[in-house]
Amino acid sequence: MSVTVTIPASLRKKWPNAKEQVFCEGQTIGECITHLDGQFPGFKENLLDGKGNIKETITMFLDGQNVRNLNGLLTAVHDDDEISIIPFVAGG
Repeated sequence: MSVTVTIPASLRKKWPNAKEQVFCEGQTIGECITHLDGQFPGFKENLLDGKGNIKETITMFLDGQNVRNLNGLLTAVHDDDEISIIPFVAGG
């Protein structure tokens, strides 16, 4: 199974070999994150809190739907699905 994940520039800076869109394998959002953590060490820790939940400062979308409104990290993914990761930005 191949799922496309869009990694924002602010996170890509941490892994020089990361592209804007990468592919992962897994049956759930959580499995995809674990798969990408193998390619990009620390990926999981940048997205998940100490309890294993999506950090409050991160929003993830699966095909345009907020993962928090679905089944969180247990949300099933299928071939050709797209996961978008959006970190909150602060400044002023």
